[in-house]
Amino acid sequence: AVRNANLSGDIPLHERYLILETVVSEETSGTLSLQDEHASGIINTVNLTNQPVTLPAGVIVQTSDTTPIQFITTESVELPPPVAGETTESIGIGIRAVEAGRTGNVSANRIVAVPGEWGASISIRNPQPTSGGTNKTVPATTERDQTRLRQIAMDALLTEAEQAFDEQALEGGFIILAATIAIDEVLYEEWLPEEGEPADELQLSTRIRFKAAYLDPQDLATVAEQLLNTSLPDGFAPQPDSLTITPAGVPYNTEGGMRWEVEITRHIVPAISASQWQPFLGQSKQAVLAWLTDAYPDAISIQIANAPAFWWWLPVFLQRIEVDIT
Repeated sequence: AVRNANLSGDIPLHERYLILETVVSEETSGTLSLQDEHASGIINTVNLTNQPVTLPAGVIVQTSDTTPIQFITTESVELPPPVAGETTESIGIGIRAVEAGRTGNVSANRIVAVPGEWGASISIRNPQPTSGGTNKTVPATTERDQTRLRQIAMDALLTEAEQAFDEQALEGGFIILAATIAIDEVLYEEWLPEEGEPADELQLSTRIRFKAAYLDPQDLATVAEQLLNTSLPDGFAPQPDSLTITPAGVPYNTEGGMRWEVEITRHIVPAISASQWQPFLGQSKQAVLAWLTDAYPDAISIQIANAPAFWWWLPVFLQRIEVDIT
């Protein structure tokens, strides 16, 4: 890293940071199938004991699948014991699926198990399919929604960061390199709701830290002055406050740093000492012009201004004399 400005044109880069936050929202594009209505049906129930059995409402019955589908009885019933020599009568009982949705719609003769204490007392079977279980389709969030909304938030904050860095540069008198403005770290991100949850709108709250590289104008001026001084003609001196630096391109990345082409200009004036002026004070301007023409043969034009302007001779005070040589 460059620590100090030098004649090679190297200038140290400094970094600034800025934290911005925003809340953005957008309609979701996904769908989700949710359980809606419960399936219902009837089971035929047979008493397996020799005693009357009172079966209350709320008894769990289920299919024999590895992951059974459960139902609950919706009414209580009195099951008489079997009578010797007679066909055992089955009694129909209403049932309702424990979970809503289409999974509760099962085919006939699949509901055959009674877990728990009632399993040894009764046998069951559904003679007809259960029905009425429905699902509904609702809007939902997707990963694509999150990706799109995150990009919207980042783009908006990047634009805000560029404006904020420019304002800071204007107030602080430094030079922001726009090409270096970038996200440094996402500090916070909250989704409402989370991915895959039902919602017709997705909201993102985020806080991001941005960084940017900048130049100290004094470093740039130091390098510019040093470079111009290497080609300063003999007999001339820099005119105070005349240095101008104009960008000739945009900064771009190179190995180990950045490169930025600029155009630097500076006015120079004759380096005339007080002792050189002394013989001409109070004399005519023509005599001074002749002397300056001999002293600066490459000059295109030589202008002498004094105060008061209507005097044709030079004042006796150097502070009232100004010479412009092109």
